[in-house]
Amino acid sequence: MLKLSLSVRTLSTTSQLLKDGDMVQAIFLKKIREFAQKVAAGQLMRPAEVHEVLSDELNRVANKFHMENTDAVKTLPAEYERVTVSSAVQKVLDGKNLDELISAVKSETAAYIAQRKAAAEEETRRAKLRAGETVENYPSSTKNN
Repeated sequence: MLKLSLSVRTLSTTSQLLKDGDMVQAIFLKKIREFAQKVAAGQLMRPAEVHEVLSDELNRVANKFHMENTDAVKTLPAEYERVTVSSAVQKVLDGKNLDELISAVKSETAAYIAQRKAAAEEETRRAKLRAGETVENYPSSTKNN
């Protein structure tokens, strides 16, 4: 009975996830179809309309900055300084390559496992001492300890 309920639950969550994926896909396809209809109907901006909007914006900028005409706006100097971007990943790596990082992680993992094993052995030894048993590492211990 339990296995049946688990499989039903798994199927129900999987179908929900697939349905969500289908919704995204359906919205994407709907937008593509809307765009295709607008292109077919000629509802998108034509090149003449684009040039008209551009000239209006250039005239607005020319008037705002008291320039003679829109040609002066087109020739405005636009100099941008080159920005150097440093990678945060490279700063974290600090010149180490992937093999060095992997070996460091493996050694840290081995040290952690050894530490946990030693702690478990110590806990076992303490439990035996509490129970009154003798412990191999401490042959002088007695049941009275």
